[in-house]
Amino acid sequence: MTSNLYETIDVDTFLAYSDKDCYTLVRVNECNVLPDTRKTKDLLGSVELTVNGKKIIDRQYIDDILLLWIDLVNVVADLREGKNTSSYYPDQPIRYWFCRSKGGRVIVGLENGGNKFETSANVEQLIEVLRLAGIMFFQKIEQISNQFYPRQLRQLNADGY
Repeated sequence: MTSNLYETIDVDTFLAYSDKDCYTLVRVNECNVLPDTRKTKDLLGSVELTVNGKKIIDRQYIDDILLLWIDLVNVVADLREGKNTSSYYPDQPIRYWFCRSKGGRVIVGLENGGNKFETSANVEQLIEVLRLAGIMFFQKIEQISNQFYPRQLRQLNADGY
């Protein structure tokens, strides 16, 4: 008997707006302008990935959000091709990984120093949620920045996704 369990997988993307010594995180779909990048030269933000109520990637890990999402596009492609994949945040020693497991599952994990978070998810559902979140992110960035990301959007919209 096959069980088609629906899992709760959420991906939120935030842009980081500097307010002197701290950042205010705003969901990217609520943004109408980009944060000021004159000091950092990077577009800062974060991704939050929650699987069945367990936070794997937390919004507190602020980094170059464009580079992080470009990396996540490659994660989607690797998972779609049946590969395991891992990477690091662009400017921090934070490692994350996606390793295929039995029964159409994938182990999703993150390690930051001594802290390690790991859980499993349905691989097809995870791919779809990451794919849609990536499309929404790049389309919104194109809309508010006049910078274009055709390669990433083409990869996320490719046949087989």
